[in-house]
Amino acid sequence: PLDNGGSEITHYIIEKRDASKKKVDWEEVSSTVVDRRFVVYKLITDGQYQFRVRAVNRYGISDECLSEKVVIKDPYGLPGPPGKPKVIDHTRSSMLVTWTPPLDNGGAPITGYWLEKKEEGGVYWSRVNRAPVTKPSVKGLEFNVLRLIEGVKYQFRAMAINIAGIGPPSEPSDLVEAADPIFPPGAPSCPDVKDRTKSTISLTWKPPQKDGGSPIKGYIVEMQEEGTSDWKNVNEPDKLFPTCECTVPNLKELRKYRFRVKAVNAAGESEPSLATSEIPCKEILEEPEIFIDVKAQDLLSCRTGSTIKIPAIIKGRPVPKVTWEFEGDAKKTAKDGHNIPEDATVESTDTTSVITIPECNRGHSGKYSITAKNKAGQKTVNVRVNVLDVPG
Repeated sequence: PLDNGGSEITHYIIEKRDASKKKVDWEEVSSTVVDRRFVVYKLITDGQYQFRVRAVNRYGISDECLSEKVVIKDPYGLPGPPGKPKVIDHTRSSMLVTWTPPLDNGGAPITGYWLEKKEEGGVYWSRVNRAPVTKPSVKGLEFNVLRLIEGVKYQFRAMAINIAGIGPPSEPSDLVEAADPIFPPGAPSCPDVKDRTKSTISLTWKPPQKDGGSPIKGYIVEMQEEGTSDWKNVNEPDKLFPTCECTVPNLKELRKYRFRVKAVNAAGESEPSLATSEIPCKEILEEPEIFIDVKAQDLLSCRTGSTIKIPAIIKGRPVPKVTWEFEGDAKKTAKDGHNIPEDATVESTDTTSVITIPECNRGHSGKYSITAKNKAGQKTVNVRVNVLDVPG
């Protein structure tokens, strides 16, 4: 007190009462307090109390000094929820989870964190760390969760700890599947020209050496027309070329084009391959070639009444037009551009031609000529046929 009454203060008397009730008697806490600081124990949490103090000297006891009403509770609160966890790396059996501290530490330092996991579709959360995570790494707060089941999706939540206890959980992380990480594939090889016509160019290429840990789904082919800097997709919308080849249609004759290829897997698109040089869109010209069965080459001998068949293989670009000519005694006729015996037939495809006489006689002896002709040139091959008969 400011006034000690002319005699030294010897001690203090401290009393308490339950302030939540209107009429409650004062209860002595201590009557031997010497210091001006005293801790009152065994109070009820959330209880409301009032205290009074009286000073004592050798002549008596002073008037009381009343405190305000006080609610008994911890000076610290629970921390708030940490930031939403994120999975920053994963394998088929582990995930590295990171999170940020809570915005509110409850008035006391955060002493650690618990991390919990839950499987997709599950109900219960299970703790993954045996002891609280107390020290952040260089990258921040993180924990490597082990012993996960490959192919199962997991999510995580974190809880902060301070002297008051464990705070509420964070928002759950996004679901992540326990699987080895995948990356976009490497670039395919530079495309090669397999074929071309006046309106199409056919390309082939090799797959990338690295698939990024995920199977290649297909390929995107891009083209650049001469005089432009834009690369345009050759693929139909939302479609991939499934193999390492394609034919690019609807090109302009004699225009030049460049091509490049991208590989696609579950992680995305690769970098584009090296681009081709400028390729002119024009037909490839190849002079015709004719190959006759070795047994029929130059001279074919057969008996009267047997079947004559002379097969030929035709090559050339564009596809050559084929005609047969016969020089001999048998009566001839013109059929589809062929000048052949009237009982002969010709069957042709783009690459073959066969002349057939079902029942030959001496008049079918002679020279059979096959000619293949296209823009690049022409080729003729002769076969002599000798039909043999018994003496007359």
